[in-house]
Amino acid sequence: MDKNTFKYIWDKIADPVIKQIDVQCRGVLEETGPDMYFELVDGNKLYRNIKHTYEKVKDSLKENYYKNEDTINKGNLIDVHKIAACLCYSFIQNKPFDFKIKRNMPWDIFLSNYKAAFNVSTGFVYISLIADYFINGYDEFANKLLDQKSIRLPITSKGHDDYSIGRINALALNDLYGNTFDLMSYADMMFWIEYYNRQLVEQSLNPVELDRCTKI
Repeated sequence: MDKNTFKYIWDKIADPVIKQIDVQCRGVLEETGPDMYFELVDGNKLYRNIKHTYEKVKDSLKENYYKNEDTINKGNLIDVHKIAACLCYSFIQNKPFDFKIKRNMPWDIFLSNYKAAFNVSTGFVYISLIADYFINGYDEFANKLLDQKSIRLPITSKGHDDYSIGRINALALNDLYGNTFDLMSYADMMFWIEYYNRQLVEQSLNPVELDRCTKI
């Protein structure tokens, strides 16, 4: 990914997500823990570190999984879902928010970094699908997505946490217990989240075939 592409992703997706979560968390702290230490990591440092980690894990993914002649001839590109997984991993490795874990801390604070990682990855899937619809001539579907303002997530059963909370909790617990981040499984989840949105937008169980343009 060239620096201009990554900068676009940062400016349009990552930075707004980080700022929104920062505002939300500070609002929570005003109500429940005004004396708790909670700081946003320096933006320039965070940008450099996340970009470096992203490039490293992306290159490793290509090297380990995409060595066949067909992908090499195509420039060894990976699709949007794997890019989203690499972004998520990079945010978990370089957390935007710094705080001390303590007993009875607000749950929103504890989950802030993992919420950022999840929202950036789904946000990337969202804008990529819009671009692919436009490029493939499906302006109606692209505009419907734009009207949504964000990607939609599956509805869970009554009494269960929202889908996003379940996924964010899973990211947090796996990181806390030192479990390896599974790039391929996360990419698969991004595929099905995107597929769900395509079904909703197109009002069809079988979405249109797209020439996928978002590959890096």
